[in-house]
Amino acid sequence: MINKPKKTISKKKLTTLTTVLLVCFIFGGGLNSNLLPVIASGSGDFPPPSSGVWTISQETIINSEVIYINDSVSIESGGTLVLENCVIEMNGNEDDKANFIVKNNGNLTIINSKIEAFSDYSWYIEAEEGASLKITDSTLINFKGSKYTSVITLYNNYSVITNNTISNFNYKAIFARFTSHYNNITKNKISGGFVGFEVVDGWYNEINDNEFHSLSQFAISVNNGSFSNILRNKIFNVSSIAINFQRSMNVLCNTNNISTSKTAIEC
Repeated sequence: MINKPKKTISKKKLTTLTTVLLVCFIFGGGLNSNLLPVIASGSGDFPPPSSGVWTISQETIINSEVIYINDSVSIESGGTLVLENCVIEMNGNEDDKANFIVKNNGNLTIINSKIEAFSDYSWYIEAEEGASLKITDSTLINFKGSKYTSVITLYNNYSVITNNTISNFNYKAIFARFTSHYNNITKNKISGGFVGFEVVDGWYNEINDNEFHSLSQFAISVNNGSFSNILRNKIFNVSSIAINFQRSMNVLCNTNNISTSKTAIEC
């Protein structure tokens, strides 16, 4: 974690602030919470170490912090990491060194936060089999490094990735693979990479109401992804195939809006 210089408050500013608070109490009947800044806080295994792996082995809840990640964040079995209203600067000194690994029985929840490449190297999130992952209302900005690693790789079931913006990635935005089932991939905006969403050997996934654009290969690729729904997605400006199917059955795919792509659907 990179330490920023601390700011001090002058006596004049402190006096002014005290006066404002007194006015609030006298004329407003107390403090209005909307007038106060959000207070940054963290618990459990927070803060991260300045170097080396940041291990999360207990419930760790972080709110409204700016955090610099130089290495791997390992959420161990029984550990929970909740990031809400945070800015996460991925500061690895080589491609994929900065990452989140969610292990079996570990839990990572990201809410209304921003994760971006602070250095000129890519980063990733990986949920192993048995892990729990939820990412909502967040912005994920990667760096197009030299490695072919997906921004989010799912080996687990029941992940929720909804209402996020994912951009500027080298390979795949979301990759569900090897028996990753029942994932909810909805209402995301995904752009600026190779593949938007791909599932290989994963069934019963919901890929609905997303927007995919400016991709060089596929917006959605389903390879043995049977019994999944692909509904109401908006897809445009895909250089190759908007939706690609292989070895899949009983996939409900309709009401998708596809334009300015070389091929709409290929089976």
